[in-house]
Amino acid sequence: MTAATSANEPQPFYPLEHVHWLNGSDSIPLRFDRPDSHLSLGKRNSGKSVTIESIAEWYLANGHGIIDLFGARGGECLAWLRSDWVTKKDKTVLLMRGENVEVTSKAGWDSKIASQLKLEDFQYYDLILNASLLYSNIDDEFTNAAMLMNCLYRRSYWKKLNYMLCREASSLFYSRMKVAESQTAARSQGTYLIRQSRQVGLGLGMDSIRWSSLEVDLRTMSTVLFLKALGGMRLNDDLKWIFRHVDPLALNRLAQKYAIILTESGKLAFVQVRYPSWHKLEGEAMLRSLDINVEYKENAPEPAKDLGSHLTVSDQEHSEIISLYVEKAVGMESVAKLKGRSSATVMGAIHRHDDMVNLSGYCSMCERVGSPHAKAIAQRTAAPPAAPQQQEAQQQE
Repeated sequence: MTAATSANEPQPFYPLEHVHWLNGSDSIPLRFDRPDSHLSLGKRNSGKSVTIESIAEWYLANGHGIIDLFGARGGECLAWLRSDWVTKKDKTVLLMRGENVEVTSKAGWDSKIASQLKLEDFQYYDLILNASLLYSNIDDEFTNAAMLMNCLYRRSYWKKLNYMLCREASSLFYSRMKVAESQTAARSQGTYLIRQSRQVGLGLGMDSIRWSSLEVDLRTMSTVLFLKALGGMRLNDDLKWIFRHVDPLALNRLAQKYAIILTESGKLAFVQVRYPSWHKLEGEAMLRSLDINVEYKENAPEPAKDLGSHLTVSDQEHSEIISLYVEKAVGMESVAKLKGRSSATVMGAIHRHDDMVNLSGYCSMCERVGSPHAKAIAQRTAAPPAAPQQQEAQQQE
């Protein structure tokens, strides 16, 4: 289960230290020579991120690249920078950052915004890290993540794989919303990108707290499903047959280093997952410990971007859509006509606004242009204009 590497590489290790098959044996479930997808499912603090990090190390040990795309606000993906891969083995590093953010480090790591990415970067850099701490707001982070994926999906051939860690799988869908015309388009694009990931040499390592929050394609495309401690979470009906081989109480209480795996062929195994020594600890100040300085500049309003298939909604246009919808009490179709946009684009702007308010407490697009609606859900407050007949009747009275 190992492969030879050059003298300056660390000895490769298999991410699973012990494998005990429960319903018949299977071939080695994890391979580093193809762009497979893995899903780690479990409650908080069950070791989901540790599992996909360990798999990612296996890819890195065999000459492939890592893209750590989504993570907690604490910057857990930055922990790679203190691993032996960077400190002793000189793996090349690229830090992704926001457009209004300056990043400097004592180690001199490169940094770029997503619009500066080239296909050659995915071959040159061993570690591409997209940490929330390097963005001024979540809207900018998700937009840049989507643009990074757009760039990657333009490649038609590859010499080395890229294994992408997505520490909350549903973030893939939310990131598509930042560059799509509507939620429907975002869902369609996300599904297409997932299905085509192997064609562009992209493996996926995803984790999630809830099975039901995942798109169907995310659930079904995984080469291996890792079940961590579930706590009070319930499995989908399609997976309940697992309890014929696994004690439900034992599954609910698994220690972080253990998991139940389900392979494509339907085989189950009890495994022990290696724990990366460099993994971020809870409450740890990553920027300070890594001597990284981040300067957040004043957020200037973002203009519309030409993505080829369509023109994105600028901050100013977004705020005008919300204002028309809230203050003038006109429907989405009327707003679309006034702005020269499709109804789907207007609906997407309103949903995006509400999602950001619910998630962050404010809409960053409205905030950047000083809109009074930045912190409120988009609800029509004015009364709809009266019909002509009603207006005449009111005048006669």
